[in-house]
Amino acid sequence: MQTTNQARMRKAPWYTHPLFPILVVLLVNLVLGAIFVTDYGESWDEDRRIRAADKSIDAYQGIQRKLEDEKGPFFIIVARLGSRILVQLYKNWQPIEAWHFMTFLSFLIAIFSFYILCLRVVRPGAALAATLLFNTQPLLWGHAFMNPKDIPFMAFFLASVASGLVMAERFDFKSLNIPNQPNSDKKNKRGIGERRRADWRAAMPRKRVVLTGLVVLLLVVLSIILFGGAFIHHEIEASIRFAYTADPATWAGQLFNLVAKNARTIPVESYISKAFELYARLLIVAVFLLLAASVLIFVRLFPSTTRQIWDDLFWPLIYQVFRALTNGWLILAALLLGFSSAIRVLGPFSGALVGGYVLWKIGRKALIPLIVYAAIGFLVTYICWPYLWSAPVTNYLSSVSTAADYPSESGVLFAGSIYDQAPPSYFPILLAIQISGSAILAILLGLGVSLFRFISRSVDRALIILLLVWFILPPLAAILLQSTMYDNFRQFLFILPPLFVIAALGFQFIFDKIRPIWINVPIVAVLILPNLAAIVNLHPYEYVYYNELVGGDRGAFRRFEMDYWATSYKEAVNYLNQNAPPDSTVVVWGPSQLVRKYIRPDIEVDTYVAGQTQENLRGDYIVVLSKRNSDLQLFPKQPDLLTVERDGAIFSVVRQLPPENRLETPP
Repeated sequence: MQTTNQARMRKAPWYTHPLFPILVVLLVNLVLGAIFVTDYGESWDEDRRIRAADKSIDAYQGIQRKLEDEKGPFFIIVARLGSRILVQLYKNWQPIEAWHFMTFLSFLIAIFSFYILCLRVVRPGAALAATLLFNTQPLLWGHAFMNPKDIPFMAFFLASVASGLVMAERFDFKSLNIPNQPNSDKKNKRGIGERRRADWRAAMPRKRVVLTGLVVLLLVVLSIILFGGAFIHHEIEASIRFAYTADPATWAGQLFNLVAKNARTIPVESYISKAFELYARLLIVAVFLLLAASVLIFVRLFPSTTRQIWDDLFWPLIYQVFRALTNGWLILAALLLGFSSAIRVLGPFSGALVGGYVLWKIGRKALIPLIVYAAIGFLVTYICWPYLWSAPVTNYLSSVSTAADYPSESGVLFAGSIYDQAPPSYFPILLAIQISGSAILAILLGLGVSLFRFISRSVDRALIILLLVWFILPPLAAILLQSTMYDNFRQFLFILPPLFVIAALGFQFIFDKIRPIWINVPIVAVLILPNLAAIVNLHPYEYVYYNELVGGDRGAFRRFEMDYWATSYKEAVNYLNQNAPPDSTVVVWGPSQLVRKYIRPDIEVDTYVAGQTQENLRGDYIVVLSKRNSDLQLFPKQPDLLTVERDGAIFSVVRQLPPENRLETPP
């Protein structure tokens, strides 16, 4: 007979499914993204990421190109291939616009993953409210189109953590217990030591001698590898040099000429190198053969011990690995861990968060599945990152070192001053003034609720600790290690989701206290509408957002960086294409490739060189950003032909150079 709950589930309409609201949100985002994607200009180093994607794609085709990079290419490969398809489907899209849409799709992955993560701590209503608050952050919405580095990493890092938590919830760890395991009755078991002694006594003396000899020989070979490598290499080199230079009439010369027919045309170093390679291969073969022989003799000599080791150790290990490999949730989480790690070197941190959470909740029983999870993640990272193929560990550590102290252009505008090195307050202050005021209120409420529920044990405490470690540890490490920070805190966008999950707890508290939905909806709307207004007002420069703590963008102007990625140069190019006379010359401060790529063919583009004096500049126009107040340093007295600005904050300007700097005076 069908239960009451099953009957209710059958009668429940499809739109009450917990995933229905997020699917609606994703659909709305998809439509809006397709409409507005063409408004966004190319950002400063997108061209570099596109070239890196092409090099990595070539690597899969066997074309060797320089691949050194501090970031993994997984997403940019996907974006590059996807953008080529989109250009064919939508003929009116430029390649960069299709590329931007692929980046925006990664933002949709972040939104969905965030909602799934919220469902681990709150009900669908509060999860949806927090997701809408997260989705409408102007800072994130702007980056979602033209940031192919930080948004995709945030998306896949978030997906990795969310899928890992779902894995911990859905994985049946009881299934790791072996059904009908042999010798399960402990009373009938003898210890391995006792079985080994019994087998040894029962063995024939000849077998004992053979096994002992093999073990001694194996130990000798291993000792040679560990301690005698340098001496043997020296002797090999000395012997080859002696034979190479020996008189052909001597036995050494005759033997060498017999082995090396072209000895006099090939340098001795080549023979030494080949000898070292041959020696290494012989050692590997010797160790393998000795190990195999030792195992075979051990099995014959200790049959009872071998059976017990198999029953107690190897069979349970194989069984648990098999159960892990056949679990879809674990495979999904491992794939996302690998993808995240193949985007940025901090990706494995998502796996560490998941591993710590699972061990906290499950204990040592989860150790083998977690090892399988990490191993698959590493394999996926290796496959998706061609730079690692030649030397996985060395090249990965090199990428970590480069990312930790990435060389950036000098000067960071912060709080009205230009710093050579960002001060310790750089990240916390920018975080406080670049997320919306409504988000700050929701997060503060959520923190209070989280603290109360953590103390009262009415929330998953392990998950709260995971969120705090996720948010605190990366920026704290960057501050303590004095890592290079620039371009505001875009490198730390991936630590924003924990804050908004905390905000979800605040929404759940409100919804629990105020039951009618007709009151809850306006509360959420009041918090989200200012974000939407800021998005509309700043479009398409939403990423240049500052909240009312500093007086909005108008108050932040000249105190903090604005369009540091030069996306406003798209407007500058459009103006020049429409107004510049034929054969004009434009001088560009910063990323001249953004202008050169889209300027009219007859217009010449020159790059301003740092330190170049105004008197030495030759051209008809100059395009300059307000980054580090550069627009105040280059021809500030010349009138602005075009000012790209929002809310009184200037992003870039187009100026006509004075007559003495022009190549020829435009009519």
